[in-house]
Amino acid sequence: METTTVIDVSNISIIDMSTEALQQQYSALSKLYTEQQVELEKKSQQIYDSKRELTRLSTLEAEYISEIESLQSGERNECERWKSKVQKLEEEKGDILNTHVQEIDNLELNLFKKDEEIVELQEQLKTLANSFNINENKNKIEESMNIKLKNEVSSLNEQLVTLTERIECFEKQQLVYQEQNLDLKDELNTLKENYKCKKEELDEAKDLIETLQEELMSTKIELETTKSKPLEDGSQGNSIFAEVDDKRLELQERMALMKSQYLKMKQERGKLLAEISSLHSSNAMLCERWETECNDKTEEKVRLEETYRYYHYLKGVLYGKS
Repeated sequence: METTTVIDVSNISIIDMSTEALQQQYSALSKLYTEQQVELEKKSQQIYDSKRELTRLSTLEAEYISEIESLQSGERNECERWKSKVQKLEEEKGDILNTHVQEIDNLELNLFKKDEEIVELQEQLKTLANSFNINENKNKIEESMNIKLKNEVSSLNEQLVTLTERIECFEKQQLVYQEQNLDLKDELNTLKENYKCKKEELDEAKDLIETLQEELMSTKIELETTKSKPLEDGSQGNSIFAEVDDKRLELQERMALMKSQYLKMKQERGKLLAEISSLHSSNAMLCERWETECNDKTEEKVRLEETYRYYHYLKGVLYGKS
């Protein structure tokens, strides 16, 4: 953990100190105070950006939950496997959120420590402003301590910049993954809607085919009945034969029409089956893409764990001095 070097001037004699030496010491501490103020503003901006990111991720979490609930109302057998995968992604996203929260807490703690350092420097500036003379040897010791403090602050700033760049790179990668995840969910919903529509059309075609088959059977029965009907007398033979022939021709036309409709429905049914097969193939491709995305997410998780361990390593380097 980082410790701040404090210049204790409570027991230093100021009788032999020159005004020029006092002014130089005062200028050095004033410059250090200004640098600490700049660093404080940077860390405040980092905290603000991290909180905005936390809010954005919370909003995305609400959207994911809403989409999961809408998917659960569909076909249970088809969506159960996706539900478990989405739940796994939600858990991983929760881990990412927890990591961001922990980073914010660490930045706030670091900011609080810097505030304490600034207060200590302000007290030192006040003490030096009311002093006129300091022993020359003690002045050299204090100057050496100030140089050491500046070097430590400079090293801390460089390491914080490196860590910030890595965090920004991770956030960009996370945005790309979220966009890909939304695209896959949209494609899945579209395929489900198409599958449902084609299934309804196929059911309607089946019902129509059954109706035509029943009507065809009824027409055949009626034709057989007409053919087997006996003639009443010889005088009416020609007229009855003509009536039977007309009826036969009418029934043949109806049968030809129904056969044409049946063949047409059969072709449409074949097309619908082909479309359903195509939808199944598209669904399989989507599943494969989803598996690929899950594998990519696993690799991303490994990179995040490495970044997290590196962050704690830097934290130990920055604050391990006690």
